[in-house]
Amino acid sequence: MITGKRAHYRAPLRNWLLYSDGDYVFKAYVLDISEGGLLLEQLPHPPSEGILPILINIPQYPLFHDYEPEALEGLLVRGPARKIYRAKIEIVREEKQACGVDEVFKTRIGARFVQISPELKMNLFSYIAVYANNLAHMMKLADDFPFDEKAMRRFRPMGGILGFDAKEKISALRSKIEHDYVNLTVL
Repeated sequence: MITGKRAHYRAPLRNWLLYSDGDYVFKAYVLDISEGGLLLEQLPHPPSEGILPILINIPQYPLFHDYEPEALEGLLVRGPARKIYRAKIEIVREEKQACGVDEVFKTRIGARFVQISPELKMNLFSYIAVYANNLAHMMKLADDFPFDEKAMRRFRPMGGILGFDAKEKISALRSKIEHDYVNLTVL
């Protein structure tokens, strides 16, 4: 088990990956990712082995600074480009969280990369940096709302592109973005 503080910045990924366990392939949901590893949930089958081969796709977000509202709407519809990578992970932590009224337990698994290509490592560094930059830009836009109608028209599509619910109330969306930004910047 790994203990102590985080060694790498992390960013939400909100994406599916495939993992192989024996002769079978399963999918799991990635909550967040860093250069060191990832946090998974919704695993239909608990892994029987400690080291798992994975196939993961990483969105290639642009920097949103100069995008007009119409361009952002188009990107929201078609989605960002993605790159697919192979890697191997090792399960280092498993936690069960009670969720919902009936207290059903949801399992989250922390895993570290044990085999990662230099290209994937570099792409993760870039993904996290661009994600952080876009969140900071969204926070600034939210501060400009009372004075800038264009900022309001750009905010929702940006949130949708980054994996948030673009139809959510602005205050709730801003709160989630702020939460992710704080978690992203704290080691």
